[in-house]
Amino acid sequence: MSTAAYVFDPFAPGFAEDPYPHYARLRAAGPALEHPLGFWLVSRHADVAALQRSAHSVDEQHLRHLPAWKSGSAEVRKESRVMGGLSILDQDPPDHTRLRRLVSKAFTPRSIEALQPRVEELVAEALARIAAAGTADVVAELAFPLPFTIISELLGIPVGDHTRLRELTEIVVLVFEPFASPETQARIRAANQELFAMVRELIRWKRDNPGDDLLTALIEAEHDGDVLSEDELISQVMFLYIAGHETTVTHLASGILSLLRHPEQAHRLRTEPELAANAVDELMRFDTPVHLMRRITVAPLTIGEAEIPAGSWVIGALAAANRDPEFWGADADELRLDRPTAHRNVALGAGHPPLPRGGAGPDGGPNRVPALRGSLPGGHRRRTDLERPDQPARPVDTDGDGVAVPTVVIDGIPIAYTDTGAPAARPDAPTIVFGHGLLFGGWMFRSQIGALRADYRCVTLDWRGQGDTPPTAGGYDMDTLTGDAVGVIRTLGIGPVHWVGLSMGGFIGQRLAARHGRLLRSLTLLDTSAAAEEPDKIGEYKRLALAWRLLGGGPILHKITPHMFGPRFRADPANADLLAEWATRLRGRNRRAVRQAVLGVADRLPVDHEIPAITMPTLVVVGADDIATPPARSERIADLIPSARLHTLADCGHSSSLEQPAAVTALLREFLAEVDHTRI
Repeated sequence: MSTAAYVFDPFAPGFAEDPYPHYARLRAAGPALEHPLGFWLVSRHADVAALQRSAHSVDEQHLRHLPAWKSGSAEVRKESRVMGGLSILDQDPPDHTRLRRLVSKAFTPRSIEALQPRVEELVAEALARIAAAGTADVVAELAFPLPFTIISELLGIPVGDHTRLRELTEIVVLVFEPFASPETQARIRAANQELFAMVRELIRWKRDNPGDDLLTALIEAEHDGDVLSEDELISQVMFLYIAGHETTVTHLASGILSLLRHPEQAHRLRTEPELAANAVDELMRFDTPVHLMRRITVAPLTIGEAEIPAGSWVIGALAAANRDPEFWGADADELRLDRPTAHRNVALGAGHPPLPRGGAGPDGGPNRVPALRGSLPGGHRRRTDLERPDQPARPVDTDGDGVAVPTVVIDGIPIAYTDTGAPAARPDAPTIVFGHGLLFGGWMFRSQIGALRADYRCVTLDWRGQGDTPPTAGGYDMDTLTGDAVGVIRTLGIGPVHWVGLSMGGFIGQRLAARHGRLLRSLTLLDTSAAAEEPDKIGEYKRLALAWRLLGGGPILHKITPHMFGPRFRADPANADLLAEWATRLRGRNRRAVRQAVLGVADRLPVDHEIPAITMPTLVVVGADDIATPPARSERIADLIPSARLHTLADCGHSSSLEQPAAVTALLREFLAEVDHTRI
């Protein structure tokens, strides 16, 4: 069969045993294929990632072109669909945003972190049983019961209710299987109705028996007078069991199997436990827990030469994208726990709604539990206090200030950073990572670092071609820089961190929080935006970037300065030295690197459809005179992120950390102290 004639068939002989050769043929057949059963398939990494982050819908009411296997559901009312069609999984903004805001009131990082000792206890018990038996079914003994028990205990559901709950959940999760037969769809609907009724009774019992648990917190969750209706509450509880449990079971089982099949990688994990966080991502990439995701197009979509009509069912093949050699390289089909780009896998989703992160989803994996990591074949438990790389990175000085700084190599690029280290009096102090704005470097936060380093470990990093990080051969986008930030946090072993990002650093901070939430304690966004650049500014910025590339900064610096600093700051003679320092640093930059940075910002994609998924404490600060990212942009961010707080600084432009250093430091100190107190 030629690739052009290839028809994707998950029931083909051998698919269940090894689907990846089939996914390779799917990728080779084209970026977007229309299936004979009436839906579209997207399988290459770039296209799947773009589909995840798009504003296309998850709500079936937008379907105009019904796939053949979905014909039976056309007659089914929304309230009879799985989870009543009310879970976060099935909602678009603004309904998704509202539900996320309410659920985040109860589903806090603190509640997840409190489960870690219990997870380790349950794993140790399971491993003891397996060791005593000499052999065991890992799924039956560990992968299936562990997440189910944890979710139940997190919710505060009595143990006696688990058996039937598990039976019904096993049937309902079949909804994620493609091309379910009419008989299977009928079984799913019957189990869904029984499960819906069962959870309703559990909620009624919990109202009479409240406790220190997630279900009680969900019942009591309120935002500006808004609360979850009973049906919405039932749907979110079902969502935790159906999505959170199923993905975790698959990830644990496939991760352990992958390590058994690759003993050399298991050996590395035993002897290099600092690989654990990256190993979770690589194991999810290598054998993806959920292979397919869906979107319904709300407008025509062009992928390659394919024109997908509005109202079409589009399937993104996550597992195919996670083995795409065009993105991952020639070793895409190999398991490499030290793969530097592993965090860019598409397994957990993005945009609205991502799969749950933290304790209920597959983020933890086999490497988050020391006992399990030490019980890999031939392994022994090994404790480590490793916080930073074994080898010091090579210092560089590319901005001409005479100060060499260390680097971390991410995807072959040396990313420059500074690190104050933990305060002597607080060796376990939280870490703040500062991400600078366009045409600056980490130095723009020196006032805040000077004031906060007594209580926090303070790290800055310089984006590609800015500060002390050298330019790269080609351009880059905000996703590339987000990957750099993830790599630095993981390589230094400092997560979760407080992220403070100004302008460009805020673009990246929002992507980090929405896609890699477990790496952050809190998010502070200074003078930034979630939207794409305004069309009239794109042309202006690109013309300035080209002029800089050809002429250098001298002739056009006066046109750039008003975008960077407010009028009052520029007019004050006391600020002349700082403005001169900024101009001198900027003139010393590589011209091509400056243009690359400006183009990356001008052409950035919006993330306003992703940030409603951010659940961590968020502080948004903006200068009242900011013309680069006007206050309305920050107000929009604060409206979209649940529980975000907004502060506007008078007489301040686009560089608040420099223009109003004392005010920014005071806001940070108060906000971070509150966050860390809450997490204790």
